[in-house]
Amino acid sequence: MKWLSTDRQRIVITGLGAVSAYGAGLGHLLRGLQNEGSAIRFQPGLDKDLPCRIGASAPELLPEGDETFPAVTRAARMALMAASEAWEQAGLQAGKDNADLKIHASVGWGPYDFAELRVLLREEGGLEEQFTRRTGCGHGEDVLRHCFRPALGVSSYLSACAASTQALGRAWQDLQSGRCGVCLAGGADSRLHVPGIIGYDKLGALAVGFEREPGRACRPFDAGRKGFVIGEGAGFVVMETLERARARGAEVLAEVHSAATTTDAYRLTDPHPDGEGAALCIRQALERAGMKAEALDYIQAHGTGTPANDRAEAASIKRALGEKAGRIPLSSLKPYFGHLSMAAGALEVVASVLVLKKQFLPVCLNLEEPEEGLELNYVRESLPIRELRTVLKNSFGFGGQNACLILGAYP
Repeated sequence: MKWLSTDRQRIVITGLGAVSAYGAGLGHLLRGLQNEGSAIRFQPGLDKDLPCRIGASAPELLPEGDETFPAVTRAARMALMAASEAWEQAGLQAGKDNADLKIHASVGWGPYDFAELRVLLREEGGLEEQFTRRTGCGHGEDVLRHCFRPALGVSSYLSACAASTQALGRAWQDLQSGRCGVCLAGGADSRLHVPGIIGYDKLGALAVGFEREPGRACRPFDAGRKGFVIGEGAGFVVMETLERARARGAEVLAEVHSAATTTDAYRLTDPHPDGEGAALCIRQALERAGMKAEALDYIQAHGTGTPANDRAEAASIKRALGEKAGRIPLSSLKPYFGHLSMAAGALEVVASVLVLKKQFLPVCLNLEEPEEGLELNYVRESLPIRELRTVLKNSFGFGGQNACLILGAYP
């Protein structure tokens, strides 16, 4: 049975919001990607005994003691900031435009601040219980529910690094099926804290030993890559049908042509080395969009910089796209603002829309010599480009969680 009929609804993006290590707001993100290079820095606030003290930290957003949420998590504050920016850009009004709203969100756990976390680690009663009691807010989705009060509820996604891309994919499906009229979808995460750093280090996933040259640490697809660098931030989009956007006179920023998700079921953290599950995800996204590989103008890779992920992703792209794989420009944004875990895909989707709107290709930072066997058409330098119309966004997470979106310029 065909997934979509030929008369399917066209789903568009009318609002964007971003928080990244470049700052809060879309303007900071765009300038960072075009002009500022890597935002990964040495983090003096991290304990000197930690195995890694670099990262891409976002700025403080809401002051401590905010009247609405007196001590919510850092990730929740970033979610609220990015979601509000997207909502405002879409020209929607809180309360008035919420009757047919559904929220799909992936908000990861992050400490309110480093000092409080150290206190919690020393106290009894369980870290999660203590933290929830002290902050009064255990999940970032609670913040979004309170502020936007959607009539149709909030759905949470916790599927590792693919989570927020899956959230956007589900939003696309809900709009296609008519389950809601407008979706606010995205993610936020903050793992620049003791459990986050130690946990990723135990998995061998972090690039360590770069305290003196942090901007060079994340090296996706490079033969000398060592792992990823933790970032923090948020990305949210407002999605609705093209018919609805036109009816209310909204500016359309981009079109979501399709979404797909698959699971490798290979190992707890490792992707399938042949890229089998990820390749299926790419093929499904193309099929649902009614596109062939040659229709793609740019691939925004998941590209973490870990040996296993980059090999599997390169294999999946070749497997899915065949001979066309070596012709489509490709780059990863994680050397720019770090790996945002459950929010990675959402912020990178926001960046993809900016790429389509501003017609530029982010270069592959720190890619000096691609690993043998990983040869693809990497964006090595800023060059004049032909018109960009379509972007394939990949998000391939721990446990073989795969999610892909195909985005298009509008009109």
